[in-house]
Amino acid sequence: MKTCLIISAYFPPMGGVGVQRISKFVKYMPLCGWRPMVVTTPTWSFRGERDESLMQELPSETIIKRPFFIDYKKILPGELAKLVRPLLRAHLQPDRYRWWNHYALKTAQRLAKEHTIHAALVNVSPFSGLLLGAQIKQELNIPVVVNLRDAFSFNNYFLLEKNQKARQQAMEIEKATFPLFDAIVCVTPHLVKQYQALYPDLRNRFHLITNGYDEDDFTSVEDIPEKSDTFTIGYNGSISRLAPIEPLLDAMSRLSSEHQIRVRICMAGKNSLKQIAGRHPQLLQAGLIDHRGFLPHRQSLQNLAGAHLLAIMFADDPATEGAYSGKIFEYLRLNKPILLMHRPNSDLAKLISRCRAGRCVNIDDRHAITAALLDLHDQWRSGGLNHNPDWNVIQTFDYRALTKKLTELFEPN
Repeated sequence: MKTCLIISAYFPPMGGVGVQRISKFVKYMPLCGWRPMVVTTPTWSFRGERDESLMQELPSETIIKRPFFIDYKKILPGELAKLVRPLLRAHLQPDRYRWWNHYALKTAQRLAKEHTIHAALVNVSPFSGLLLGAQIKQELNIPVVVNLRDAFSFNNYFLLEKNQKARQQAMEIEKATFPLFDAIVCVTPHLVKQYQALYPDLRNRFHLITNGYDEDDFTSVEDIPEKSDTFTIGYNGSISRLAPIEPLLDAMSRLSSEHQIRVRICMAGKNSLKQIAGRHPQLLQAGLIDHRGFLPHRQSLQNLAGAHLLAIMFADDPATEGAYSGKIFEYLRLNKPILLMHRPNSDLAKLISRCRAGRCVNIDDRHAITAALLDLHDQWRSGGLNHNPDWNVIQTFDYRALTKKLTELFEPN
C-alpha cells in the first residue's frame, strides 16, 4: 500500500462542512490502495463547533500529527482581536495559517525521513496551504495534488468587498504555485472553467471532483418524515447575505396569511434564532420555525430526513456565480424533492435538473416562491410529492467513487 501525506489545517474533530470532504477522502483512501498520513492543527487550537463522530470514522491505522498552532481569535477577547486583525493581515498573507506552514513543513520532513511517502494532498482553504504545498513539492519532490475547495483570486469575499489589493496578492500566489502542482482539484464546474481561462497553459492540470455523500452516513438515518399534519421543509447550513432565508420565510408568511396554510421549517445551523426569525416573529410564535442549532453530522441528516421538502437558497449575486452547496449531494441522496431558490440557469439548477431531483425558482421572485410552495403543499396534501430522481447520476457522487478518482491523480502519467 502506498502512502499519501495529507496537509489539512481543517480536520476532525473540528466540525462543519469544511472538514467533511477531507475526512471522507481519508476514510476511503485505504480502499483505493493508499494509506493516509495526516498533518493538521492541534485539537485545542481552534474555536467553534466540534464533531467527534467524524474522528470515529477514520481508519484506525491513520497517522495524525498536529504541529503547533493557535488561533488568535481563541485567546484574545473579541474587541482586542478586532484591533490585532489588521496587523496580522498585513504580515500574514494570505491568512493567519501562514505561520503554521513552518511547523507543518518540519513535521512533513520528519515523516518523510521515517516513511516512504509517494504523494501529497494539500487541502485548501486556508489559502496559505498553496504556499505550503509548493514547499512540499520542492522539498520532497513527490507528486502534489491540491484540493481547492474555494476560488482564491476570484473569491466571493473579494467580490463583495471589491478588495483589489487582496485579489492581486491572490493571483501572485496562484501564478507562483500552480505550475508546481501535478493536479489541482476543483469542486465545481465553474471553478474549473474559470481557472482554465485564467491559466490556459495549465488547463490540463485542473480536474473536477465535486463534493459528495457517504452511504455509511445514512445507515442510521430513518428516511421517514416526522408524523405531522404540517408540511415541513428541511434546511441545514448557515444563513448569510449570500444565502438569505428571508425570501422563503416571506413565502411561508404569505401562505399563512393569504391561504391559511401552515408550512414549517426545521433548521440546523450555527445562526442565532434572532438572525433567522427577526423579521417574522409571527412564524416563530405559530411554531413554524424549528431552530435546532448546530448538530453533529448524522443528526443534521436526520433533521433533513424528517422533512417533506428540502430547501437551498443563494442570492442572485456575482459572488454566487457557479456556486454548488456542499450539502446538495446529501440532499440528493436523501431522496426528497429539492426547492432551489437561486437563478434558474445556474450550475446548481442544472445539476438538480440533471438528477431530476426538484425545481428552481428565482430567489428574487417572491410570488414564484410562494406559488411553488403552494403547489408542493397541494401535492403533499393530495397524497405525495411527485419525485422520480435519476439514481444513475446521483450514485456517481458517492465518496467511494470520488476518492477513487482522486487517488488516480496521485500517479501522473
